[in-house]
Amino acid sequence: FIVWYVKQVYLILLILLFASCSEQEKIHIGVLAPLSGPAPFLGQYMQESFDLAANQINAQGGIHRKKIHLIYEDTQCINHAATLSALHKLRRIDNVVAVLGPFCGTTNTLVANYSEQHNLFVISPGENFGREATHKISTRYLNSEEARMLAEYANMQNWNSLGILYYDNHWGYSYRDGIE
Repeated sequence: FIVWYVKQVYLILLILLFASCSEQEKIHIGVLAPLSGPAPFLGQYMQESFDLAANQINAQGGIHRKKIHLIYEDTQCINHAATLSALHKLRRIDNVVAVLGPFCGTTNTLVANYSEQHNLFVISPGENFGREATHKISTRYLNSEEARMLAEYANMQNWNSLGILYYDNHWGYSYRDGIE
């Protein structure tokens, strides 16, 4: 799992190469991760992976001789208020050039809207609801595609019926509607 993240993060950080044009000595990149709440282990995986990738890049001289400085903020997984507060802090106080994350559910839609309104570049390893904003990309399969693959697996197992339990939100609907 961590190796997969490191490969993605390394590519993501290289994409941020163009962000090194600022006058700052370091490249400040925000990270929105579930560091507490219902899934802190996901945030821990993200932090270990992103730190490993940033350390590797910094050990090789950084990007245009500028070191990457990651600034972590807790989204508590699906807490919209915590996510919005973290975005405001990263943009206004920390002056980040880009954001990595979030990972969990519908906070991705919130971040997409924020990125569009504030011209903030975001790369998310989390839920992918499709193109939500011009300034946000996801490195994960579309949720509807994951749901379709789950349905195909159920068919391959010759299961005659399939019950669907889902959250009553955008995330739950994307999986429910992807299984036909």
